[in-house]
Amino acid sequence: MLELGKFNTLKIARKVDFGVFLSSGADEVLLPKKYLEPAMEIGSDVAVFIYKDSEDRTIATTQKPFAQVGEFAYLKVKEVNSFGAFMDWGLEKIYWYPFVNKIKS
Repeated sequence: MLELGKFNTLKIARKVDFGVFLSSGADEVLLPKKYLEPAMEIGSDVAVFIYKDSEDRTIATTQKPFAQVGEFAYLKVKEVNSFGAFMDWGLEKIYWYPFVNKIKS
């Protein structure tokens, strides 16, 4: 089972043109080609961080975030708009923290 928001050690199950699929035994996740290293082969164990991409798909990266689920970190705010704040958390994808609307009484 994949642990979203944490590092997972997974095996390379198969290669495709755009990367490799990693397997936990029960689930598979894509590690895009840009994160592959020459030593990575089918059957190799790879430590990857699992998160959701901008299209809400589960994806893997070898990049290291500033914090994982259950940890704390100070993040630099890159932009704020009426919907929320966008923060640098150490990955290529910027982290979006939505504002919660207050209920008026």
